[in-house]
Amino acid sequence: MSSQGWMKVQRKLFKHYLWEENRKLSKFEAWLDLLQLVSYAKENQQLISGLLCKWGRGQYPISISFLCKRWNWTDKPVRNFLKMLEEDKMITLKRAGKWTMLT
Repeated sequence: MSSQGWMKVQRKLFKHYLWEENRKLSKFEAWLDLLQLVSYAKENQQLISGLLCKWGRGQYPISISFLCKRWNWTDKPVRNFLKMLEEDKMITLKRAGKWTMLT
């Protein structure tokens, strides 16, 4: 079996009970989670804290508290992880009101 090439993963995998198990995610799992969170649709919108947030393909609005809860991490590791991803040019973060836009 070759390890080269692509492997398609359906987004519904992230709704599977094994993925949704209450646990502390590894850095790799957190990276996968960010990849599956970003939108594949051109235009998106959602009310967040009473404000309309709009974003495009490859983006998703996040907050540190949202990721802490989602990954079962504390504040500092989330901030350090996002900083590492930014420094490695794997993501960009832009402050947008009460949230941060992840691209």
